[in-house]
Amino acid sequence: MNRGWRAVICVGMLAVAGAAQAEERWDTALTGPITVRTRTLEGTSVKEVWAETELGVSVADVQAALTEPERLPAFLPHLKEAYTVKRRGPNVEWVYNYVEPPLVGARDYVTEVTLLEGVKDDGSGRFHQRWRAVEGVQPERAGALRIKLNEGSWLVTPLPDGRCKVVYRLKLDPGGWVPAFITQMATVQAVPDTLRAVEREAQRRAEARLLTRAVRAPRPGAP
Repeated sequence: MNRGWRAVICVGMLAVAGAAQAEERWDTALTGPITVRTRTLEGTSVKEVWAETELGVSVADVQAALTEPERLPAFLPHLKEAYTVKRRGPNVEWVYNYVEPPLVGARDYVTEVTLLEGVKDDGSGRFHQRWRAVEGVQPERAGALRIKLNEGSWLVTPLPDGRCKVVYRLKLDPGGWVPAFITQMATVQAVPDTLRAVEREAQRRAEARLLTRAVRAPRPGAP
């Protein structure tokens, strides 16, 4: 084997080892029906969160729940206001969010939300959405601290019997001074609360759809 190929192989092995070490940096914060892992972004105190669970709802209903910004405050914890500021085509929109989390004070932010993959007309397929905080879209709100770092994604894939698997990822710097115990609480409690809230909203939408179908269905013997 010549030196060139040896060098290529060595670089490849180092890359694989580096990737493995990066994955090993995850710390498990919660196990059970919902698994939550965290790791600190290199050179910062910011936590990246990775959560996975299975929900007893369809991908289509989860997608419907998460792609109607004005409805989000009705079921997501601590979110008091959300609305679309502007759009770019069918798959990109900028959404303003105002939150009042406990103990740390009000925050606001604008995210660029991109639909990377959506379910087909028949409800099959995956839902993949990504967002990142952006500046210069909406003025900062008086009395609220503007969040500068908020990046994440939803990846929802179908399972048998109308269920789905959800992978939720988040990088968030809430800004200001936030005690470590609150950050830990947000990881262990707020993330599962968010996933459960999404499931309840998806269930609500599924039930409403079935009720609508039942009401519209023709009655036996009706003219």
